[in-house]
Amino acid sequence: MALQTTGRMGSDATPEPHENGRGPKPDASSRSEQETDPPMYASVLPMERGLALVPVTGHLRGREMVRLTAELAREVRARGLRAVVIDVSGVHDATADGVSALMDLADALRLVGAATIVAGAPTVLARRIVDNVVNLVGITFAVDAEEGIRLGRSLLRVG
Repeated sequence: MALQTTGRMGSDATPEPHENGRGPKPDASSRSEQETDPPMYASVLPMERGLALVPVTGHLRGREMVRLTAELAREVRARGLRAVVIDVSGVHDATADGVSALMDLADALRLVGAATIVAGAPTVLARRIVDNVVNLVGITFAVDAEEGIRLGRSLLRVG
């Protein structure tokens, strides 16, 4: 499964308000930046039974993350995944709603039976997470994808 979105908004589009209270509403001043940033890209790479790696690259935005969440929830159910490593080392920037949607993704995957490990957060993303997220309970963080996969494998052995 691969997800590639343009991240481009129409001239009459307005940013969507935050629904979960995890961060501030995106402001309209960032619209021009969103229109020129490269798309976010993500794909699901099965590693072994019950474990998948999802490298995410580009600009992390809420709308794209919502689509990714829906796709990953289907993949978790279809493949019987119990641990998903989200490798964000390729993310070069993130909106507040993108960070919030990343945390929502972890919650959604937990609800369908998979632990989420966020791996390789670059400084800009880590700072956004700290600044905008109220609750990190239930989300495991790893320094890089390799450590994330190790943690995922250990979760599979325990479960």
